Amino acid sequence: MTARTMNKMTAGNVTRDELVRDIELNKETVDEMLYGFLSSISSLSDAPLIREIIEYGALPCSLRERSFLINLITKHYGGSLEEVKELCIAAELLNASTFFIDDILDDGRIRENKPAVWVKYGLKATLNAHEVLRSLCHGLVSGFCAKPFITKDQALVIVEEFNRIFHNVYVGQQLDIESVRRVNFSEDDYFQIVELSSGSQFAGICKIAALAAGAPQIEADALTSVGLKFALCAQIRDDIIELLGDGEVIGKELGVDLKAGRPRLPIIIYLKEKKKRFCELTTDTTTLREVGSTALPFVMAIGERIKAEALDELEFIEPKKLYRYFEALMRLVNTY
Repeated sequence: MTARTMNKMTAGNVTRDELVRDIELNKETVDEMLYGFLSSISSLSDAPLIREIIEYGALPCSLRERSFLINLITKHYGGSLEEVKELCIAAELLNASTFFIDDILDDGRIRENKPAVWVKYGLKATLNAHEVLRSLCHGLVSGFCAKPFITKDQALVIVEEFNRIFHNVYVGQQLDIESVRRVNFSEDDYFQIVELSSGSQFAGICKIAALAAGAPQIEADALTSVGLKFALCAQIRDDIIELLGDGEVIGKELGVDLKAGRPRLPIIIYLKEKKKRFCELTTDTTTLREVGSTALPFVMAIGERIKAEALDELEFIEPKKLYRYFEALMRLVNTY
């Protein structure tokens, strides 16, 4: 995706078709970068099983939203995808590494319409591959920070932020484990977990991309906040689709969270509206649909509120092409 193409599309509002096209173009480019990077790691030649696991679990991905946001922000400030390719690869490998662990903790057996990594390769090999992924991520970030256009101060912030993402993700996962069938689990508790897990990823990569591109601090702060809000909307959408969607389309089992006793937002809303307790819920398809359909109007209202807050924070950034892309992204992620 070239800067000229992006500029041409931002003469007016960005349509859904234009956004999807750009996301697909970004995914195609980043997938090539990922294949090339993994092929270049000589140490993986001595551990073919680890390479196989990483390629099996990290290369397939539906959207590559994280690298898309890095690319979008970088180009807004005059940079190129080539300049931030290490960040894009690191962001996607980081995300894959969290899935390796998340599926184990959630007992998730299907991802991207195929057996989860731990199901196919076993726990020990999956955990080992996860650690290799983490080391690759840190190496990529270190390499990016050594580039001549990155100052020492920028490098310190980028490394600190990247480490914070890893820390927060696993704190969030621990809180998620402790939430199982917890009495009086609130919407605030739910959002705390999301902010730490996927929220810290999206907020962190937006902050890193903005600072690396030389954005003013006030704009970097706004983009960090918007990245978090994008993650909140995306997680809410995932939670409702897991109840009302098609398992083959979304690439994983339906109702995994309900079956595991994890109080996601639609479940919290349903229990409140119906004055029921978690232990009273069954996990059949009828119950999944009832919980989802009851919560849907409330979830949609929450998503629209978060979207409006996010766009308000970007209103001052010029030129408006960045605002228009985030507007289209927030519309897309709030489509149920």
